[in-house]
Amino acid sequence: MAVSAAEMPSCSVLNRYNKWGKSAASAVSTNAQQTAHMASTAPFRISESVSIVDRRAGDLLDLTSLGWHDRVMGLHDDIAKRGAVAIHEWQSEINNPRLDLRKANLIEADLQGANLRKANLRRADLTRADLSTANFRRAQLQRATLSGTNLSTADFLEAKLTWADLTDADMRDAKLVEANLYCAVLTGANLAGADLQGARLTEAVLREANLCGADLRGADLCGTILSKATMTGAILANADLTGARLDEADLRDVDFRGAKLKSASLVGANLCGANLTGADLREADLRGVDLSGTLPVDTFGSGEDGGVGES
Repeated sequence: MAVSAAEMPSCSVLNRYNKWGKSAASAVSTNAQQTAHMASTAPFRISESVSIVDRRAGDLLDLTSLGWHDRVMGLHDDIAKRGAVAIHEWQSEINNPRLDLRKANLIEADLQGANLRKANLRRADLTRADLSTANFRRAQLQRATLSGTNLSTADFLEAKLTWADLTDADMRDAKLVEANLYCAVLTGANLAGADLQGARLTEAVLREANLCGADLRGADLCGTILSKATMTGAILANADLTGARLDEADLRDVDFRGAKLKSASLVGANLCGANLTGADLREADLRGVDLSGTLPVDTFGSGEDGGVGES
């Protein structure tokens, strides 16, 4: 099935990144005839094997054989230099594709408000970049580096951030509903006011992180390290913190209603004013914990030491 000129991606985009001219356009059209049967919902890939989906025509334009890999670096450089503007221009002219920016070097890039929905940013380096208010819904950020990055008010709905490095990241008021942060490193990160409802933070590291007022209802925090974290006023109702480490954490006024804290370590934590109604604290280590004003008292059971975990 042939692709008409009107159905082709914008020539200005092709010329800007590839400078192919008529011969390349012809090759694209030829390849399109062989690959048009492929699903029109395939993402726009700009890495090892690259394709463009023209959603108006519903055809897949295969660019794999046209030496695209070298041009990928040009696109990455353009985004690094011009930031969200370059992303917007590319998406507008190629009818809003899903970008693949695997291993892209976007250190200190200005990507404020960028639309990276469903983008592939695996192993990308976004150190100290400005991604505030950016859209990362269902994006793939496995093992990405976002150390010191500004992610305030960014939307990570159902995004995959497994093994990502978010050390000292600014994530104030970020939306991470049902995001997957398995084994992610968030040491010193600022998550004040963040929405982490239903998020998976299993075995993640949030040592000395700021989670003041964060909403973690129903979140999976099994084995998570929260030592010395500041979590005053956070909501952890029905969250699973089995085996979590909250040693010396500031847990004042935290809502732990219905939370699972079995085998958790809270040595030296401040639970003043916390609500532990219905919380499961079996085998939890509560040595040196400040329980003044904590409700309800009988949450800790009637064990020999008042339910306080043994060493």
